[in-house]
Amino acid sequence: ITAWRQLNAATTPMERARFDVAATTAYVSALVDLRQGKVDPASLDLRWNFTSPGQEAGEEEAGEEKPGKEERGFFEVLQAHDIVRGFREAPPQVPFYSRLRQAMLRLLEIRDSGGWPLITSSAPLRPGIADAAVIQLRQRLATAGYLNRPTDLPEFYDEALLTAVKRYQAEQYLEPDGVVGDITLAALNVPIQVRLDQLRVNMERARWLFKELQGTFVIVDI
Repeated sequence: ITAWRQLNAATTPMERARFDVAATTAYVSALVDLRQGKVDPASLDLRWNFTSPGQEAGEEEAGEEKPGKEERGFFEVLQAHDIVRGFREAPPQVPFYSRLRQAMLRLLEIRDSGGWPLITSSAPLRPGIADAAVIQLRQRLATAGYLNRPTDLPEFYDEALLTAVKRYQAEQYLEPDGVVGDITLAALNVPIQVRLDQLRVNMERARWLFKELQGTFVIVDI
């Protein structure tokens, strides 16, 4: 960044040209990363063998691939002086990816606002009990948007809290029984940075897949 600022502040034609080349290279590289991912999946796992329908081994040899097609599209946007459009259109244009991105934005807001509280409980939390840990549970679920901020009986595990806990459990693929035992407690206490890292990994995997998928397809959460 410092080097870029120095080049941007330069006045000689050569330095300005260097800045232009550096900025353009960074712009195109960023859009390529957003479109198809930062990492080649085969470099991480040799068992990665996803092949899009209709893409046979001989197609690439026959020259049906068009190297540089994506990059040319990015340069067209650049020449139109519409950088914002380039960043808007580069990521996969599918609802699944958009939901991941929205989840990432929500978690970043929560992290930057202080994160979510740790729930310290030595016994299961279940409907009908009154315990100080219930306050932490309310705060945790309210922070993530599962529950409104408590207004009365914060230590009492009531019906509204039961509904929020069941919803959280269902979304985490846990038994939605409304009891915060060891497994549910462990999920609730996962640090927010770990959840952010999981989202980043899944967004990267999505970019690997969606650059290959064409037409109608079904996504199965396994």
